[in-house]
Amino acid sequence: MPMLRPDKTSLVTTILTLAGMFTLGAIAPSQALETAQASGSEDSSGLELSDPETSGEQSADDDVEQSTTSSKSAPLTLERPNADPLLPGKVNGRALTAQEQERLRLGLERLKVEANASYAGGDRPTAYRKFFRILSLSQYLPAPEELGSLTRIGRIAWQDSQAEEAQTIAARVRQLEADAGEKVSPAQRQSLAEAYESLGAWDNAIAHYDPLLALEQPNGEKETSSGSNPTVAVVPNENQSSLLSETILINRLARLSLFRFDYPAAALYTEQAILLTPEPETASTTTGTASPNLSSNLPATDSQNADLQDLKSPLPVLPLPSETAPAQTSTDLLNQLAYVYEQDQRFAEAAAVQQQIFPLYNEPLFVSRQPALQVAIAQNQARSGQLVEAIASYQAAYGQSQALQQFAVSKAALSQLAELYRGQGQPDDALSVYDILLQVHDLSYNLYGIADTQASRAEILLEQQQIDQARQAYRQAIYAARLLGYREAELQQRLEALPQP
Repeated sequence: MPMLRPDKTSLVTTILTLAGMFTLGAIAPSQALETAQASGSEDSSGLELSDPETSGEQSADDDVEQSTTSSKSAPLTLERPNADPLLPGKVNGRALTAQEQERLRLGLERLKVEANASYAGGDRPTAYRKFFRILSLSQYLPAPEELGSLTRIGRIAWQDSQAEEAQTIAARVRQLEADAGEKVSPAQRQSLAEAYESLGAWDNAIAHYDPLLALEQPNGEKETSSGSNPTVAVVPNENQSSLLSETILINRLARLSLFRFDYPAAALYTEQAILLTPEPETASTTTGTASPNLSSNLPATDSQNADLQDLKSPLPVLPLPSETAPAQTSTDLLNQLAYVYEQDQRFAEAAAVQQQIFPLYNEPLFVSRQPALQVAIAQNQARSGQLVEAIASYQAAYGQSQALQQFAVSKAALSQLAELYRGQGQPDDALSVYDILLQVHDLSYNLYGIADTQASRAEILLEQQQIDQARQAYRQAIYAARLLGYREAELQQRLEALPQP
C-alpha cells in the first residue's frame, strides 16, 4: 500500500513520541511505533503504517504498568497471576517447564534491575509495585527461589517500616512454611529462618535457627534441641555444605535474643560464641569493639562538653535484618556479653568480663579506652556490693584519666566515688573527693561542675552542722550558677533556708 506523505507537524510528533519511548525503555520498538501511530492519528491521518505482525496490538507489559499505576493507592497483593508479559501466555496456574522457568528467571532479573533503579531514584511506589510483581511471579519458581526473593524484598519493606507490605510478605512465608509440612529439611529451615529474620519476626526466626544447632557436625545425626519447635522435625540426611556453621548460628541466635530483650538467652548464646572464637592477644588484632565505631567505647572529650555520669558497656552493634552481620572477634563478644550481663542485672559477672577486656587495650593505640572501661568496672562492682573493689577501680580510673588528660572521665570517676562514700556514711572522704573534683573542674573551666559540686559539698557540711562552711559553699555555687543562668533560684532558696547566725 503506498505511503502517504506526512505533514511536518505529524512527523515531528511521531519522532518525539518514539524517542521518548525508546529512552524510557517502557515498550519494545515495534510496539512504540504502534503507540506513536495511535497518538498521532488524532492530529493527522497523513502517516499510515501497515505491519500485519504489530498492527492493532498493545504491549502486555505496558498494560501491567498502566493498570498498577492507575491504582497506586490500592493494597499490594501476592496473588499468582495467570497471565503476565513474563509468562508464556495464559498459564492458568499450571507449572512451568524447565525452559519456561529459565526464561522467567531472566525476565525477573531485568525487572529486579528496574525496581532497584526506581527505588534508588526515590520512586518508592513504583519500586514496590515492581517488587510485588517479582514476588507474585516468583511463585512459578521452586520454593527456595521464592523464599530468596521474599527475604530480599522483605528486609527492604521491614527497614522502610512498610508494615502492610511486610505483613503481606510474612503471610506468604507462613504459607510456604505450612506447605512444607511436618518434615522440613535443614536447607528449608535455614531459608525460612532468614526470611523471618528479614521481616523482624524474631520468635519465628529463632524457632527455625535453634533446631539447626541440634544437627551433628559434620554428619548431622543429633536430635533436635529442646528449644526447637516440637511439631516440626529436621531431616538431616542432605548435603549440608550450604548450611550455616555452628559459630554463625550461635551468633545469630545471640543477636536475635538481644533484639527480643531475652537477656538470659542472649548471655547463654554469647558465652557459647566466645568459646568457639579464638582469643586475640591484644585489641590491635581485632576489627574493633562491639560499639558502633572505635571511639564509642570512649567518653567524649571536654571539647565536646561531655557530662559523663554513667559509663555502662556500650550497646553492641546489632546489624538490622537488612544487613549482613560482620564476623565478631573475641573482644566484640566480650563487650557484648558485658552489656548483656548489665541488662540482666548480673553486675558482678559484667565487671568480671570487663576486667578480661581491660588488658586487651594495653597497646598505645588502645590504651585511651582503659580509663572509661575502668569506670564501668567500678560501677558494676558498686552495684554488686563489691564496695572495696569499686573504690579501688574509681581511684585507678581517676589516676589514669588524669595522666591521659581525659577530664570527662576524671569527673565521672570522682563524682561517682564521692557519691559512693556518701552512701556508705563516709562524709569526710566524700568531701575530700569533692575538693579534688573542684580542681578538675577548675582546670577544664567547667562552671556547671563547680556549681553542682559546691552544692553537694554544702549539703554534706549542713549534715555535719558546719553551717558557716555550708553557707560559703552555697555562695560559691550561686556565683558560678549566676554566670550560667543555671540553678540560681534553687540554690538561693537553699542558702536562705540555712539557720541564721
